[in-house]
Amino acid sequence: MTYSKRKFGAELILCLEEGYDIDRIAKWADRVYYDHQKDLDDQLDDIIQNLGSMTFSSQFVYTEKELIDLAVKLITDKYQQEELSKAGRLELVNNVHV
Repeated sequence: MTYSKRKFGAELILCLEEGYDIDRIAKWADRVYYDHQKDLDDQLDDIIQNLGSMTFSSQFVYTEKELIDLAVKLITDKYQQEELSKAGRLELVNNVHV
């Protein structure tokens, strides 16, 4: 069964709700990758590996806003024109059906 972009986006938002900590997010992404590597499409595989690489160098680091935007894009399959509030992001998570 394919691990969906929507599910990963929702889980990324929940991960970010625990705070913006590059080390923790990168380790989380690595765990997701190893748990689901056979279930990933090529694009999601690249995204997750990129997030796991954030601790290698500052050039690989995503800002908190970039991570939120990425998560929203993965869930909705489009970029938001305006920033979503915390409540709006959590509402997206609650609407993800996997």
